[in-house]
Amino acid sequence: MMHDYRHKGVNNSFLVNSSDELALVHNDSSVLERFHASEMFLLLNNQKLDMDFSKNMNADDYRQFRTVSISMILATDLSQGYSYIAAFKLKVTDNPARDWGETKEDVALLLQVSRANGRTA
Repeated sequence: MMHDYRHKGVNNSFLVNSSDELALVHNDSSVLERFHASEMFLLLNNQKLDMDFSKNMNADDYRQFRTVSISMILATDLSQGYSYIAAFKLKVTDNPARDWGETKEDVALLLQVSRANGRTA
């Protein structure tokens, strides 16, 4: 839901080439995606809005939620999509009979590939 929150209506390349403040803050790397992830957590932490559904999570669950949320948003960067797909193909090639979903890393990669594939197809 948050992958385009507060989108500026231009792409990363435009932001980098125009030396936009967002590009400077995020070091020219997945500028909009990093911005969206950051804004999501700033929104959740806004005490006045009282929208932080994560405030009752234990520390481990919150860390996992934050990690997965950020990685999913970053996976929507079109320029990075093929790297997620390549990482997935490499894992499948290394061990095609392997059961998927046994580790947090597997789940994260599958989610990233689904985002990358959905955005590039």
